[in-house]
Amino acid sequence: MKEQANIDLFRIYTGATFAALYEVFPLGRVTTAAELVDRLGLANDPVARTRHLAIVESAWQWLKDTGYLQQDPTTRALNLTPRS
Repeated sequence: MKEQANIDLFRIYTGATFAALYEVFPLGRVTTAAELVDRLGLANDPVARTRHLAIVESAWQWLKDTGYLQQDPTTRALNLTPRS
């Protein structure tokens, strides 16, 4: 099976993140990159899992930096912003 490009994984994990947050909106959700990667089941070996975790963490940071997500500094809950 061909390895997915980073941008494709970004799109998949960003969509899954937004879907999870829309389910609980306007509340936030405490989650981890590992929970998301494991739930989607796209990483089938330890090397792929490490790559996917890095992509999720980087995607979340980019989404926070660009104003689409916010994260509560105390609870670490992610939440959507008006921009999302």
